[in-house]
Amino acid sequence: MADKRFLYILKEQDTDYYRIGITHSINYRIGVLKGGNHRKLELIYSIEFITAEHALNAENQLHTLLKEFTTDPKKRSWYELTGNRFDMTKAIIDMFIVEGIKEKKEFILE
Repeated sequence: MADKRFLYILKEQDTDYYRIGITHSINYRIGVLKGGNHRKLELIYSIEFITAEHALNAENQLHTLLKEFTTDPKKRSWYELTGNRFDMTKAIIDMFIVEGIKEKKEFILE
């Protein structure tokens, strides 16, 4: 299986719930998650890191920084990100970009 080098943020339509994770294929991951979700999932952000290690590091840092906003403490993947929380998440990702620990492929955060 290919390395998990893509960091993604998905949004559950009509909610403030976001999923943050890494995968080897964005389309594959969205397909898997849609299978167990009755709401539409929107791709808000995806970026390809140079290595799977960099992607995992970024994901872990985001999960740690956002842990108080999790919708389920056991899963650490879904977060309620409203207003400043969402802006903070974008700022953290911008820091990863500035640090140059990845190669930007797609950046569609609004």
